[in-house]
Parts: sequence; structure tokens; C-alpha cells
Amino acid sequence: MEEVTFSVIDSYFGNRDYASAGIYCRKLLQDADRPDTGSGAKDIRPRLNQRLGEAIFRNAQEWPPEPVQEAGDEFIRMALEAPKVDFKDRALFNAGREYDKIRDLDSAIRATRCCAPPAPGRSFSRTRSTTWPSITARRANS
Repeated sequence: MEEVTFSVIDSYFGNRDYASAGIYCRKLLQDADRPDTGSGAKDIRPRLNQRLGEAIFRNAQEWPPEPVQEAGDEFIRMALEAPKVDFKDRALFNAGREYDKIRDLDSAIRATRCCAPPAPGRSFSRTRSTTWPSITARRANS
């Protein structure tokens, strides 16, 4: 079952359909959270989270080359939805760069501050959705 699941995700990636890959990963993650789901589904959560992060990251990279706010928002969304991926800092840096291109300097500064190393004993909890109300509100309205 696991290999079939990831073959479907890989086919979306092969077709550069990152939006569908993300939707499929989110659905599988929701199903894995259901109480009636067996432990096997819960075991693939880390791998699904990784592929979800990759799908959102790639989708953000596919935005047209002209500066648009949505590209930065997509990189932020990756950091919010898949915060445990090892390239979260890269997504936050890219978000800052995209915001800088459109001269949204407040968002650019917030994004790049979130990818700075935390103080000893602190985590990267600053990237929670409450930190990004304007981005989450824009996504809800679109």
C-alpha cells in the first residue's frame, strides 16, 4: 500500500503537478489522523510530510518570473504546513526574497527573521500561523 501511495505522488511530481501532489498528501495525512486508521498509516506520516513540503516548495518555484506576492505566500505556507522538513529555512529565505522583489519589506523581514537560528533553548515556533495573519487571510479570501 505504501509504495502505491508514493507512486501516485511521484507521478504527480513527474508531471510537474505539484498542486495535486500537495492535495493528495494533505488528504492522506488527514486520513492517517483518523482514530480508526491502522498504525501503518501513521508510520508514513513523516514521509508524507516531507513530500507535502516538497510539493508546496516546488509549486512556489513554478510561479512566473515576474514578482508576485503569491510566490512568497506559497513559501510561507510550506513552512506552516510542513514545518519539520529540512528545507524550511530555505523556504522562509525564498519567501523573504519574493517579498523583497515586490517591495513588501515588512513581510520580507518577518520571513527572513524566522529562518535565523533560535536562541539556545528556543525553537522555531515563531512561524506559527498567528505570526502571518495577513497571509492566511489573503489565502482565505482568494
